[in-house]
Amino acid sequence: MVNILFVGVGGVGGYFGGLMARTFENDPYVNINFLTKQNHVEIIRDHGICVQTLSEGFTAMPARVSDNPTDLGVMDYIILCVKNYDLAEALGVLAPCIGDDTVIVPLLNGVDHHKDISVFFPNALVAEGCVNVIVRSISTGKITCNSDFADLHFGVQGMQDIRLKKLDLLFKQGGIYSKLTSNISTSIWQKFMLISTVATATCFYNKNFGQIRMDPSCLEGFGALVQEISCLASRKGILLPKDNKDKIWKVFRKMPACSTSSMHSDFLSLRNKTELESLTGYIVREGDKFQLALPTYNYMYSALSIV
Repeated sequence: MVNILFVGVGGVGGYFGGLMARTFENDPYVNINFLTKQNHVEIIRDHGICVQTLSEGFTAMPARVSDNPTDLGVMDYIILCVKNYDLAEALGVLAPCIGDDTVIVPLLNGVDHHKDISVFFPNALVAEGCVNVIVRSISTGKITCNSDFADLHFGVQGMQDIRLKKLDLLFKQGGIYSKLTSNISTSIWQKFMLISTVATATCFYNKNFGQIRMDPSCLEGFGALVQEISCLASRKGILLPKDNKDKIWKVFRKMPACSTSSMHSDFLSLRNKTELESLTGYIVREGDKFQLALPTYNYMYSALSIV
């Protein structure tokens, strides 16, 4: 029996967890489990996860849903899909799910969460991971995917492991476009450079993707962010394709006009927690560390810090 646990059943966890739950719903050898908030458990347990993509809609039932890790027991794989600001709280309760051979894959926005996770669980195999997809949780257990791309990259830098290969196969069986790589740092930074620039720009200008693309001054600011984060990546020695900046622009131009970043959504909903520190503040602090001038990032971060 293989037990896989998705921690956090919002946009990312609900979408990828929903795909897996649909495939393995009646499988005697693979269980897909969800760990979610107490007030979400009964809804998902009774009605499942409903996913709507550009081409199809489906409802899937996980094997088990709980808000208590003790009820779920030791897992073979844990897929962390919480927001950055909820990571410490999630790690603080996960010990009952961690065994000697547990693999943890974080799918968070950011570049160094695996270090924090390894401190909590030094005996677990902690991978790095990222996803490229535009998904939203519109209500408990109801997920929409508004992009024609949806891929998942994961791995341990410079290392291969049979457990990771097995998970990659399970992801693929679940209908996920999965890529296992031992050069995961490049994938992480390619994703991070896109979401950091997009999140910072949408929040600073308070505009969605389409509105930014229609405003020359906003496009200029976005371009400055792309240039500055590219300079930082180069200074840090991150190996990226020569056309990486062009790829950021290409993806940004394809993003649905009426959609926005998840960080902007948090700002719009007046939540007291956002990903500002991990997506924008991190760049500012790394720039200071490397004595690298990043005037646009510094200006926008300072403005957003007092919102």
